Amino acid sequence: MKKPISLENFAEPYTLTIWISAEIERVRAAWLDSNEITKWFLTTAKNTTPDGAETRLAEVGGKYTWTWIEGTTDTGTYQRIDDTGVKFGW
Repeated sequence: MKKPISLENFAEPYTLTIWISAEIERVRAAWLDSNEITKWFLTTAKNTTPDGAETRLAEVGGKYTWTWIEGTTDTGTYQRIDDTGVKFGW
């Protein structure tokens, strides 16, 4: 049985553009609100502020912990949040 591919295996930066048929406010909430992102494709999500306090809404310098549907967990930092998109790393 093959081991699931984890996002942790990607060493080089890349950009992913996804076209979604939804209102921009709904898409933004889906990425930045830990309660909303789990409605799209994660089983659990946790955001923290740059100083480590748990928060529902993502902010620049804050961290996230995401558990994907197949069970892998990724963590990373929100690097940019603005009107043109969200940049984060893991």
